[in-house]
Amino acid sequence: MKRILLVGMHILVAVALCIAACLHGGDAAAQQLKLRVNGAEKSGATLEAAFAAQKLQEVTSISIYEGSIAAADWTWMYAHREEWSSLKTFEVTAGITSVADLATSSTPLGSTVEMVTIHKLQTVKDAALRDMSSAIVLSLPDVTELGKEALADNYALQVLQCAKLAKVGESAFSGCGQLSMMALGATPPTMPIDEQGAPDPFDGLPTVRALMLMKGDAPLEGDELKTAQAAYWAVKDGNVKDSMWLDWPMGSFWKMELDGSMQHGSVKLTPYPYAIAGRKVIATFSPDLGWALKEASFTPKGGNKTLIESDRFTMPKAPISVTAEFYEKVLKVKITKLSKETVTKQGASLSEIFKDLELNTIAELNVLEGRFDRGDWILLKSNRGELYKLRKFTIENTVMSADDIPDNADYEGIFAPGNLGSIEEIVLHKVKRVGSYAFINCSKLKKAELPDATELALEAFNGTESLEDFEAPKLVSIGKSCFDGCIRLKSAEFEHLETLERDAFSGAKSLVKVVLGKVTKLKTHAFSQCISLVEVIAPQVTELEQAVFWDGEFNPCQSLKSVYMPNVKSIGERAFYQCSALRQIVVGTAAPQVGNEAFGGCKSVDVLLIAKADGTILTTAADLEAPAATYKAAEDGNTQDELWYGWKIPTGNLYKLTADPNIEHGALEFIPAVYAPAGREVKVIYRPALGYLVAGSRFTPEGGEAQDIADGKFVMPDKNVVVSVTYIQNKLEISVNGNETISGYSLEDLLHEFAGNYSKVESIKVISGTFPTQEWEWLSSKSRELSALSSFEIAAEGVTASDVPDVENVSVFPGYFHKTALKKADLQGVRRIGAYAFGELKALTEVNLPNATHIGHDAFYECRTLTKVEIPEVTELGNSAFSNCFGIQSLDLPKVTRIGDGVFFCQDSPLASTPMRSSLTGVTTPLVEHVGEDAFNACVNLQTVDIPNLRTLGKSAFSSCLKLNNVEFEHIEEIAPAAFYRCSKLTKFRFPKATRVGAGAFAWAGLVSVEDDMLPEVTTVEESAFKNNEYRLRRVRMSKAEKLGVGSFSNCYGLEWAYFPSVKTIDSLTFVNDSVLREVIMPRVSSVGKKAFFNCKELVRLSLGAQPPAVAGGEETFKRDCTANDCDERVLLLVDEKGERLTGEALEAAKAAYLASPGGKAAENTWYGWKLNVDVFTVRMDPAVKNGSFASVPTSRTPGEKCIIEARANEGYQLVKGSIKAYKADDPSAEVKIVRNSITMPAHDVLLFAEFEAKRYAIQLAAMEHGTVTVVDSASLGTTVELTAKPEAGYELEPESLKVYKAGAPSELIALKDGNKFEMPGYNVEVVASFKKAATPEPKPEPKPAPKTAVEDMPLSDVQVAPNPFADHVQVMGAESVQNFWLLDVSGRVISAGAHDGSSELRITTSHLQSGLYLLRLRSAHGERAIRLIKR
Repeated sequence: MKRILLVGMHILVAVALCIAACLHGGDAAAQQLKLRVNGAEKSGATLEAAFAAQKLQEVTSISIYEGSIAAADWTWMYAHREEWSSLKTFEVTAGITSVADLATSSTPLGSTVEMVTIHKLQTVKDAALRDMSSAIVLSLPDVTELGKEALADNYALQVLQCAKLAKVGESAFSGCGQLSMMALGATPPTMPIDEQGAPDPFDGLPTVRALMLMKGDAPLEGDELKTAQAAYWAVKDGNVKDSMWLDWPMGSFWKMELDGSMQHGSVKLTPYPYAIAGRKVIATFSPDLGWALKEASFTPKGGNKTLIESDRFTMPKAPISVTAEFYEKVLKVKITKLSKETVTKQGASLSEIFKDLELNTIAELNVLEGRFDRGDWILLKSNRGELYKLRKFTIENTVMSADDIPDNADYEGIFAPGNLGSIEEIVLHKVKRVGSYAFINCSKLKKAELPDATELALEAFNGTESLEDFEAPKLVSIGKSCFDGCIRLKSAEFEHLETLERDAFSGAKSLVKVVLGKVTKLKTHAFSQCISLVEVIAPQVTELEQAVFWDGEFNPCQSLKSVYMPNVKSIGERAFYQCSALRQIVVGTAAPQVGNEAFGGCKSVDVLLIAKADGTILTTAADLEAPAATYKAAEDGNTQDELWYGWKIPTGNLYKLTADPNIEHGALEFIPAVYAPAGREVKVIYRPALGYLVAGSRFTPEGGEAQDIADGKFVMPDKNVVVSVTYIQNKLEISVNGNETISGYSLEDLLHEFAGNYSKVESIKVISGTFPTQEWEWLSSKSRELSALSSFEIAAEGVTASDVPDVENVSVFPGYFHKTALKKADLQGVRRIGAYAFGELKALTEVNLPNATHIGHDAFYECRTLTKVEIPEVTELGNSAFSNCFGIQSLDLPKVTRIGDGVFFCQDSPLASTPMRSSLTGVTTPLVEHVGEDAFNACVNLQTVDIPNLRTLGKSAFSSCLKLNNVEFEHIEEIAPAAFYRCSKLTKFRFPKATRVGAGAFAWAGLVSVEDDMLPEVTTVEESAFKNNEYRLRRVRMSKAEKLGVGSFSNCYGLEWAYFPSVKTIDSLTFVNDSVLREVIMPRVSSVGKKAFFNCKELVRLSLGAQPPAVAGGEETFKRDCTANDCDERVLLLVDEKGERLTGEALEAAKAAYLASPGGKAAENTWYGWKLNVDVFTVRMDPAVKNGSFASVPTSRTPGEKCIIEARANEGYQLVKGSIKAYKADDPSAEVKIVRNSITMPAHDVLLFAEFEAKRYAIQLAAMEHGTVTVVDSASLGTTVELTAKPEAGYELEPESLKVYKAGAPSELIALKDGNKFEMPGYNVEVVASFKKAATPEPKPEPKPAPKTAVEDMPLSDVQVAPNPFADHVQVMGAESVQNFWLLDVSGRVISAGAHDGSSELRITTSHLQSGLYLLRLRSAHGERAIRLIKR
């Protein structure tokens, strides 16, 4: 929406009295309405008649000056309100005869009108002038009453004149958010407020506002003004002692007059013609066509002339005269077309210059001379759609002047955004202010040069994601979100900057360095998501608001290392939250106030540097003593330590670390960064240039001798030191696209023939040399250009490869091959894969990492097509390492000990047309001890999991594994919340050591039963643990469970029987809605929660102990939805702690206790509706039964009831046919007849007996050639079985070919012990082996003496190195021709180097080295050789 220019308030100027229309006589025509429409005369008996031939959409102004306006006229205007789409001015003059009250339900004038004056109108009824959303000035000089919401939602209204207003309705001004000046009469109107002054009818209006008291058309003065003010002040508005009326200040208004001699243009003032002293007055200048403003000024009465700058001035305490001088405008512009043709044109304005030009052919626009004014900016914007090919716009320093770029209230900039525009460069001389949204979303803009700009307004460059080069050396103010989303802007250095608003650089992800010369406050989110930001220099900053360097979510300034703010007094909450690399901060001599978690997650904090106000850092113990004491005393949680919010407070001398300025081919960094105390270990971080390696480094104490640095560390002496390093050129050999080997010092060097055309590189194989960290970084920087790269390999021999580093700035550089077509990665020798290294590779199918031991978090995240992964040596998988790798079907992880959070979590977007699902069916991880949260979440095809050593399990680890049917984890002590949530096929599990089942652990699973052998040690069942095991779960037996959490077995619609002999507490809703639950046994329960058994309609047997438990919720706890006719009677069986039925005195005492407790009714012999005196007898299992049990036993029945008998063998056992017996509990000879697996309950207790025998499982031999395996044909569960391979003559067993697997499932292998033994599982197995021809040893020929060879001709291939793997030394034999040697680590850093004296042996000491891979490079006069070494 175009910004509306404020216009004058003519209704406040003294209005001459109009002569009343003649009331007597005259013809009918004299009584007609007379009006001017767009300046043309019209008339009619009604407004409808007057506008009969007029297109209402074309009407811009209406002035009615004679006749009477009836209610029907207002109604007609209201009916056509949508057609007044161009109306700007509406006026009813004082010459009108009469005006009917306004009673329409909203404004009849439409939403575009800006100026409204209505004389003779007395009442504006409810909402009658509502929704004039563009109205700025409203004059109602005769109105006495405003109804409810009369002026509501006039959002743009700034000035209101109602000199006769006497009464105001409720919410009359609601939504008038810009109303800042009001003119009322001498008597205050009645307002809709109570005695306490609330609600405020002007709530939401600007805080800066003014009230003018009037008499007629002129402001009150003298005694009349004082009397009126006193009347307003006396109104009970909540504060009768202030000098305001409902927060409207009243003061002296001064008159403004316009110079009548002005030529070639005009001036409009807002407000006008009166303003209170101190009020901002806006001046709008309107030059005639071809003219421009030269100078504007105002002169106070008796004062001096004052220039008006930036279209506004402050009203003085005196009447003023305002004038403006205009000059004839000539604008000269150079135009460069797409065809390269240039043309120079001139005209009065850009509009005139653009005449007859095809704007879509302009590539560059260069303003050379004249004045570039506001109208030209507006014209540029209005033509931006046609100027979509414009790439460069320049205003040269040779122009007379350039107006500020206006604000853009419609959120649209000067040039077309995104792909709709082409603007790449702007150079704007003499422009001082860049208005709001000026260049918003100009995503192709790369360079902006503003040599004279002092202010950038709100979101001026928001979304200019290509902006790299920005210059504004005079900049003083940067508005909110000005550079938000400028992801390629790298530097922001502003020497004169004073104001930096919130979110100013939010999302500037490439920003590295910031210098803020005069800024005193850093506001919230000013640098949020600046993930590359390293250094901030802010010498005058005194205050940091909350979360300056954090976005409140997931994108901290993780690269920020150094902050310089020696005058800071206050650091807000979470200001540096999660700035994990921050290791240097310079603060003042007084400890600043620090908000909560200001340095939370800052893992690298080091020595605190304290400076004077001028920035001088204190380094001596004497200077540091007093300020260090203030930091130690600061309340940071521990005033006794030597830390301040984790920073080490310096108490002794500090010494400076300086990098040698003569270092070539790279740089250095230190930890600590600049200063360290004596005795502190200093870590040197080497930064070699591309193609260079570290050959050695030294430090030199001031006035001392240089000393070698070992392993990148040294101890700080009591002197300042200078550190130097020697970088040597690397030697690297690669093959490109399968062609011959080429040599060079870096990938960039080796691929120089492809420079500018890297898209022709399809494969790269590193064959020899050192592949250091910076080569990975180069690959990342070129990933977009290497778009066809499909294969990357590092050879097994001859290459020393560094670890693949973590990707620090994922949003800027998502991974090392992100935009390539990489399908295969074969990285021999690489030991560590960093975080996000291969993330989001859409074509990757195969990864081979034979030597890697660590996979970083998100390393292969979103590699959706990855199917083959070889990681035999990996010991740890970082969080989300293979998340959303939908193609992986199975994984063998023989050495992994830890699986992080979300490693295999696969969940596609629900908005995808065909959402992908995990293909993972099985995982074998014999050494894993920890599986993290969500590790296998949504692995919907996962069927088998072999993790025998698992100790800890994270939340939701196997959630939504829809095909997982059997799990057994022997060492887990706590089953994590939601661990097996929605595992709908899970029917069997076993956790022999678990003591706790977490919340929702088995919710929505497919369990059939929960038995003691599954969870033998569980004491606590948490909230919703088994919730919604709907119709499958039929029985639960948990003998050691002591507490059942809220809803732990709720909505188990098939649960029939539950046995909890140790339970003491069951929480609310435990069994709610278990509609077929028939019997619950819990003899030790002491507390039952609200609605624990609510809606358990079939529950008719409850076994409780001798003492009644406390029942929360009373009868509601056992309430069921049934009538007396369709529900069986409920029977309460009273038992001892062992579950044995009470008898005799014990029974009578228990009954008495229940009847006397809450819920007991002696007259009915019930307790919460449960019958107490019914004869009920129990069915229990004979204690002599071994290796099996009976389902749903113990149980209770009344005589004559049926009781089903179901024997259940333990794993590895089977029921002996015909062994089931039932007999009287105290008389084994009195058998109870079993008919069709059930008994009819007699009038006594019953014991059940059965025999179970060990079950044997078959061991079968698969088809084998040239040999066989001898083994027993069957074995029982747990038996150790031995295998013996029997090869035929001339054959031998193939190594590692002897295998045992589940019959019919070759992928489900059984681990072998000692190579040929296994423990028999509870199923049939098959055995297989492969045999090969035995090798026939060939006779060794007698060695022939080698001919004598000159030393200089001896090839390096004859050199031998031992031992390898090595320990404390390496011996090189046959070293006569060796001239020089280098020993390098995997990062390419030289550990040891030297020249050789020509002797036959070379000994290199290696005792100081850590275990790992190393590369020995040898050089002779005829070539080089690289040998890979391993230290164990």
